[in-house]
Amino acid sequence: MLQFSPDAALVLSDGSFFMGKGLGLRQPLAGEICFNTAMTGYQEVMTDPSYAEQLVVFSCPHIGNVGCNDLDYESSNTHVRGIVLGDMPTVASNYRARHDFLDWLQSKGVAGICAVDTRQVIRKIAASGQPLQAMIRQFDGSPSATDIQQVVEEMNSSLSLSGQNLVDAVTTSEIQVFDNSIIPNAPKIAVIDYGVKDSILWNLEAYSCPITLFPASASIESVLQCNPQGVLLSNGPGDPRALGAQHYKLVQNLLQTRLPVMGICFGYQMLALALGAKIEQMPTGHHGVNHPVFDLLQQKVVITSQNHEFAVLRTSLPENLEATHVSLFDGSLAGVHCKNRPIFGVQFHPEASPGPHEARYLFDNFMDLVQAHAQT
Repeated sequence: MLQFSPDAALVLSDGSFFMGKGLGLRQPLAGEICFNTAMTGYQEVMTDPSYAEQLVVFSCPHIGNVGCNDLDYESSNTHVRGIVLGDMPTVASNYRARHDFLDWLQSKGVAGICAVDTRQVIRKIAASGQPLQAMIRQFDGSPSATDIQQVVEEMNSSLSLSGQNLVDAVTTSEIQVFDNSIIPNAPKIAVIDYGVKDSILWNLEAYSCPITLFPASASIESVLQCNPQGVLLSNGPGDPRALGAQHYKLVQNLLQTRLPVMGICFGYQMLALALGAKIEQMPTGHHGVNHPVFDLLQQKVVITSQNHEFAVLRTSLPENLEATHVSLFDGSLAGVHCKNRPIFGVQFHPEASPGPHEARYLFDNFMDLVQAHAQT
């Protein structure tokens, strides 16, 4: 086993700490901590806007062995605050690799800590009963007990995702049009960008749909001006309850147009709020690619990719909303649809990336609604 002298610490808001080896840029990092159980896809995770302002613990010990490439980005930037790894990053050994993982971290300005007992960290997070904040601090030499105590004192509750509007920092600043359609008069899709993953756009493009991407605070007039036949509310970071009035007004107005609407993750939560349901932060969020969900309509189990810290309360659903999916891990609500309108949303990621593709049938369902609306 590689020997090293500890020069960094991961400190949790409950006072516990873990010694390790610093990675990447030498800068203090603080945020709400979560863990991801995926065995692959670390590049996708780190470039997913939904992870903004979070410290991510990877449960898989072998991070770095497939390197990084120019295709597995979910956005043009990294969004995680920092990373926590069990082992020292391994050397890239994959035909798709274009960059070594450590070099890539440096080039993207990402820092973190490795050689940490991630199993203990994850147990601590899962058993806490509430979201935990954390800080990664690198030192010149082995940190002392006084150093650790100082880090604990520097942390505060402002690091919590609850009450934070992170969407405005990741949404597009201008309207963007993507049109690779080879089908004449293909239905147009409007995407409201709360921090959309590129793979969501790729899945829509597979249907030869012209796509127009809108800022999260766009006006209803600008969205309708592109004459869409369907609207998708994207994934995103932070607390949906913290968004401004303009964001809610857009969703509420969209729901009055009778257009088909699909919500994914954060977009699903925005959809539920606009329809009268309630949201709460989970003690431990869902982050991984092996989450079983039961489809109540089709009576089947779907293995899904998930990444969320907040959940819609099933007991808060108004009369016009019906539960369609539930998590088989903890029974939390994972999907709803409107009983008399072409509107639905899911808490998980049908596009995956990383993860299984079992839930991609939901894009088919959405496009069926879009096609039916286009023909009316």
